[in-house]
Amino acid sequence: MKERLQDRKTDWEKVREVVEKEVRGTEEEWKRARDNEDVEDMARIMEETMRKGVYEGTPVEKPTWRSKKWFDDEVNEKRKEMVKIKRWRKGRSRWERNEEDEEWKKKREEYMRLIRKKKKEMSDKYVEEAESNEAMWAVWRMTRKNRFAKTPTLRKGETRAVKFEEKEELLRKVLFQEETKTDEQHERWEKRERVEISEQQVRQAFRKMGGLKAPGKDEIVVKAIKETMEIIGERLREIYQLAVNCG
Repeated sequence: MKERLQDRKTDWEKVREVVEKEVRGTEEEWKRARDNEDVEDMARIMEETMRKGVYEGTPVEKPTWRSKKWFDDEVNEKRKEMVKIKRWRKGRSRWERNEEDEEWKKKREEYMRLIRKKKKEMSDKYVEEAESNEAMWAVWRMTRKNRFAKTPTLRKGETRAVKFEEKEELLRKVLFQEETKTDEQHERWEKRERVEISEQQVRQAFRKMGGLKAPGKDEIVVKAIKETMEIIGERLREIYQLAVNCG
């Protein structure tokens, strides 16, 4: 299971120290990517630098009874029994499947009943061991009812996006369609007025963003960039400048 970081307990002094060390250590690699105008490589170096700083300066969240610690060997064996019967059903005739359906339903019910039992045992153990006020509040937060917003399934033609990755790819294709430029458009693009981006503009843009909003796949919160802006500000400016120049 993927580890979660406790962003609110980050040691920002440690993050700045690690990021500064990484920036010094990747100077040659950064210069080579910048001279080759390789935006993707520059972004990769920046992401790796920030990830190392964030991971070394941020404690990992301790697992709770909801962290699937209840999934032990006993539960795994029940699951294997259920899956085994389910696989047997494939390729059988309808009459043979009907006979095995009852057995599969029985195994599935045993599996789900065992999961509920293990979850309750883990929950009770967690509550018993909770001594501090903070731990008791954590129990309350985990047991209260939550409301989650759900993005509906997206459809375009015969394409159907269910997972977040599929939705992300579909939205990217629809919203950012590639256009073939004519010779005239290409000429106007070459003659366009160049826009110079300053480090101050980069700082102002990040200043408007929420510090601890949900991070993306890179696990880097905006506050990490704000806290290390004195170190990485020029590199960010170079990335944005090159992205604007390349269109």
